Amino acid sequence: MVVGTIVGSTAVLTAAVIGSNSVGWAAVGVATASTVVGVGITLGFNYLYDNNLFGIQDGLNWAGQQIDQGLKIVYETTSNFFEDVGEAFFNWA
Repeated sequence: MVVGTIVGSTAVLTAAVIGSNSVGWAAVGVATASTVVGVGITLGFNYLYDNNLFGIQDGLNWAGQQIDQGLKIVYETTSNFFEDVGEAFFNWA
Protein backbone atom coordinates (compact mmCIF):
# COMPACT_ATOMS: atom_id res chain seq x y z
CA MET A 1 0.00 0.00 0.00
CA VAL A 2 2.77 2.39 0.91
CA VAL A 3 4.76 1.56 -2.23
CA GLY A 4 1.69 2.13 -4.41
CA THR A 5 1.09 5.48 -2.75
CA ILE A 6 4.71 6.51 -3.25
CA VAL A 7 4.70 5.42 -6.90
CA GLY A 8 1.39 7.16 -7.53
CA SER A 9 2.57 10.34 -5.83
CA THR A 10 5.80 10.28 -7.81
CA ALA A 11 3.87 9.84 -11.07
CA VAL A 12 1.58 12.77 -10.24
CA LEU A 13 4.52 14.97 -9.23
CA THR A 14 6.44 14.03 -12.40
CA ALA A 15 3.41 14.78 -14.58
CA ALA A 16 2.96 18.13 -12.84
CA VAL A 17 6.59 19.10 -13.36
CA ILE A 18 6.72 17.91 -16.96
CA GLY A 19 3.34 19.38 -17.81
CA SER A 20 4.15 22.78 -16.33
CA ASN A 21 5.63 24.17 -19.55
CA SER A 22 5.11 23.89 -23.28
CA VAL A 23 8.04 21.54 -23.83
CA GLY A 24 6.63 19.28 -21.11
CA TRP A 25 3.21 19.30 -22.78
CA ALA A 26 4.86 18.29 -26.04
CA ALA A 27 6.70 15.44 -24.28
CA VAL A 28 3.47 14.26 -22.66
CA GLY A 29 1.73 14.40 -26.04
CA VAL A 30 4.46 12.39 -27.74
CA ALA A 31 4.44 9.81 -24.94
CA THR A 32 0.67 9.49 -25.13
CA ALA A 33 0.67 9.19 -28.91
CA SER A 34 3.44 6.59 -28.77
CA THR A 35 1.49 4.56 -26.23
CA VAL A 36 -1.68 4.69 -28.34
CA VAL A 37 0.22 3.64 -31.47
CA GLY A 38 1.96 0.80 -29.59
CA VAL A 39 -1.31 -0.51 -28.17
CA GLY A 40 -2.95 -0.27 -31.61
CA ILE A 41 -0.14 -2.19 -33.29
CA THR A 42 -0.24 -4.85 -30.57
CA LEU A 43 -4.00 -5.29 -30.87
CA GLY A 44 -3.73 -5.46 -34.66
CA PHE A 45 -1.00 -8.08 -34.54
CA ASN A 46 -2.92 -10.15 -31.98
CA TYR A 47 -5.98 -10.09 -34.26
CA LEU A 48 -3.92 -11.20 -37.26
CA TYR A 49 -2.23 -13.94 -35.20
CA ASP A 50 -5.42 -15.23 -33.55
CA ASN A 51 -7.19 -15.49 -36.91
CA ASN A 52 -4.06 -16.76 -38.71
CA LEU A 53 -4.43 -14.12 -41.40
CA PHE A 54 -1.61 -14.15 -43.95
CA GLY A 55 -0.38 -17.39 -42.29
CA ILE A 56 1.27 -15.45 -39.47
CA GLN A 57 0.45 -18.04 -36.80
CA ASP A 58 1.66 -20.93 -38.97
CA GLY A 59 4.86 -19.10 -39.84
CA LEU A 60 5.66 -18.20 -36.25
CA ASN A 61 4.89 -21.73 -35.07
CA TRP A 62 7.25 -23.11 -37.73
CA ALA A 63 9.97 -20.65 -36.68
CA GLY A 64 9.51 -21.63 -33.04
CA GLN A 65 9.85 -25.32 -33.93
CA GLN A 66 13.07 -24.59 -35.82
CA ILE A 67 14.47 -22.73 -32.83
CA ASP A 68 13.47 -25.60 -30.52
CA GLN A 69 15.20 -28.12 -32.79
CA GLY A 70 18.33 -25.98 -32.97
CA LEU A 71 18.48 -25.59 -29.19
CA LYS A 72 17.96 -29.33 -28.76
CA ILE A 73 20.90 -30.03 -31.07
CA VAL A 74 23.09 -27.55 -29.19
CA TYR A 75 22.10 -29.12 -25.84
CA GLU A 76 22.78 -32.65 -27.06
CA THR A 77 26.10 -31.68 -28.63
CA THR A 78 27.22 -29.87 -25.49
CA SER A 79 26.13 -32.75 -23.26
CA ASN A 80 27.95 -35.28 -25.45
CA PHE A 81 31.09 -33.13 -25.47
CA PHE A 82 31.24 -32.89 -21.68
CA GLU A 83 30.46 -36.59 -21.29
CA ASP A 84 33.36 -37.39 -23.65
CA VAL A 85 35.69 -35.05 -21.77
CA GLY A 86 34.66 -36.60 -18.46
CA GLU A 87 35.21 -40.11 -19.76
CA ALA A 88 38.60 -39.19 -21.19
CA PHE A 89 39.65 -37.57 -17.93
CA PHE A 90 38.53 -40.37 -15.65
CA ASN A 91 39.65 -43.20 -17.95
CA TRP A 92 43.11 -41.66 -18.33
CA ALA A 93 43.92 -41.98 -14.67
